[in-house]
Amino acid sequence: MKENAIGRVEESVQLLRRCSASDLVTYLLGAGPFLIALLLFIEDASRPSVGRVPLAVGALAVALLFYYAGWIVSRFPAQVHTEERVR
Repeated sequence: MKENAIGRVEESVQLLRRCSASDLVTYLLGAGPFLIALLLFIEDASRPSVGRVPLAVGALAVALLFYYAGWIVSRFPAQVHTEERVR
């Protein structure tokens, strides 16, 4: 079982190395804004007396960006798979 897991990790790393820059940009366009918004929300939630936005608005923004990130990031495996079939 351990060799199987290590083999899968190695295969995944090789697949990511063969990705084009546009594939990685697609991934970052989905994941980046969500991660930044999540970190800002956590910062605002930890100090509610000096928060920039009400927590409900921040939570809604994070939820919408989570949905957006899932939608964009779901395109990433399809792009990688299409490139692999072409090779």
